[in-house]
This record gives sequence, structure tokens and C-alpha cells, in this order.
Amino acid sequence: MTPVTGKTLLIGSGPCARRIAEDILTQASDLIIASTGESFGGSTTPVSRDTAEEWARVYTRTKVHSCRGTAGNFKVVLERNGEKRTAAVDTVIIAEDEKRTACFSAYGLTGTAKVMALSQLEKLLHEIPEDDNLFTGIKTVVFLVGIDTESNPVILEEIMQSCLKLQAEQKRKIYILTENLKVAANGLEKMYRDTKDAGVIYIKFTHTPPDIIQLADGRVCIDFTDEITGRRLKLSADLTIVEEKIIPSDYSADLARIFELEEDLNGFSQADNVHRLTVFTNRKGILVAGAARGVQSLPDQFADADNAILSLRNIEKQPADQIAGKAQIENGK
Repeated sequence: MTPVTGKTLLIGSGPCARRIAEDILTQASDLIIASTGESFGGSTTPVSRDTAEEWARVYTRTKVHSCRGTAGNFKVVLERNGEKRTAAVDTVIIAEDEKRTACFSAYGLTGTAKVMALSQLEKLLHEIPEDDNLFTGIKTVVFLVGIDTESNPVILEEIMQSCLKLQAEQKRKIYILTENLKVAANGLEKMYRDTKDAGVIYIKFTHTPPDIIQLADGRVCIDFTDEITGRRLKLSADLTIVEEKIIPSDYSADLARIFELEEDLNGFSQADNVHRLTVFTNRKGILVAGAARGVQSLPDQFADADNAILSLRNIEKQPADQIAGKAQIENGK
């Protein structure tokens, strides 16, 4: 096995991991990056520093095979296509991205061109030019969120942003069908009012859930009782957008097992414990940040990245013998 050395091992890719990497390299500190993807941070260029190669070793399509040791003296085995190399590092930061699953089955729907997941719509809105005719003929759009499952502020914010963009391009009838809206995040209450001012209609179900039927042509028809008037109404959607559930990545469970990390009830790599707020885990020298430790918006992930850097610097200030905590063997004694 080819040995490599570095002060910090960063595991993951995406915006949180990239922000951590750029900050570490700004301090001219040694860094080893292990990403399961084809590139790091969605770019073939690992970081923005021109001299990054002096300080960083980037291994793509690479997973952690095993780990032994303690803070200040970790020996991590990295594996890529059956080839293994040992990395000697002082600290480990896990910043894996989350996984998203569309809640089609929760609403009895099948994904089609007229029934799509939220991230699919976001991708289309981001990539397709404004003069493209993809959404031509779509007059009624229905978002389904928090009816069968608990909603969360991250998904709700993305839904409201999509609503505002759809309304900015062309006035449409847009409905958000929900049970409870969770707006306990910065700016969500204002965004909620902005969507209502833009003409978005919210239909809330407290007692009687709607009947959601997918027609033969792929469109969705919704029968429901209006809880204010008590009248039975019907809504036909040209396009139906289904919420998504944010869960830990498939790789997250392997990392928790390898590093002996306690997980929360949802499987994220940080147990619910007041002593492990922000980015700390039950293992000294191992930090977890961003979507690897819970459902987070992008600003929250960046805040986590900054907290990881601050914690890393505090660890580096500690005396080496205090960090390592390893046995010393002296022959002849």
C-alpha cells in the first residue's frame, strides 16, 4: 500500500466540502481529499488555489476502507478500484452530501413528464433558457408537500423559490397543497408572503386528506374538501411537483461503522447529544459537517464549514501529546 501523509483528511464532495477545502488550503495546511465522485466539488479542478497541488492530494472515486488510531495519529486506508493506500492524518472531517428520494409512492403517483420530483424541476428551471418553450401550455401547477410525510424548511424554501421563478416567467395558477408549513428558518416567513403576493394559492388539509388520482395521460386530478367552506372541489394539474425526502447518503452508514461514530435516529453521523453540538462527534479528532450531520440549507452548510475550520484550528493548538493519547513503548523499561 502506498502511504501518504497530511494533517487533515476531508471526506466528501459538494459545496460544504469545497468550502472547507478552500479555507484549509488558504492557510497552506496539508490536506487529503477523498471523494466517491468523478471530481471534487463538481469540478475537475480540486480547489481555487493555484498552488493547491503543493498542499492537497485529491483522490476521486475513492472510499475509506478502514481506520485505526486516535486523534493526532489516525491511520486511514483509502481504496480505489481495489488499490489501497494508507493515509496518516491528525484529524478527519466528514462532509458527505445528502441523498434525496422523491415521495411518489407516498402520494400513489408515478414519475412522468407531467409528474416530477422537486429536484428535477429545479434542474430544468436552472438549465433551460427563459425563451425555451418547455413549460408552454402548462397553466396549472400543483406542489405536494407535507401531506403524507413531515415537511422541512429546506424543501419548503426550494418549493417557494421554484414557485416565484415559474410566476416570473409566465403567470400561472400555482397551488401548494400541504398540511403544515414549517417556516422556522431565516427568510422563510417573508418568502411565504412573497409567494402569496405573486398569486400562489395555499390549500391546507387538517382533517381530511385529498384524493389524488393519476390519469391515463399522466396528469393528476385532486378531489378535496375545502375546510373553510366545506365544499367538495376538484383540481386538475398540468404539472405536478412532488416533494422529496432528504436522507443520509448510502456511504454514510459505512463511514459511521468505520470511524465508530454514533448516529441519530435518521442515520446522520452525529448522535443527538448536547455535548456534540455544531460539528463534534463521539470521537475526538473526527468532525462532521453539512448534510452529513443533518438536513441543512446551503447557508447552514456553509456555517457548518466555518465551524469545522474553527474547531480544526482549536485542535491544532492543543499540545501533540494531549491530542494523540497513544501509548509510548520504550524498549528496556
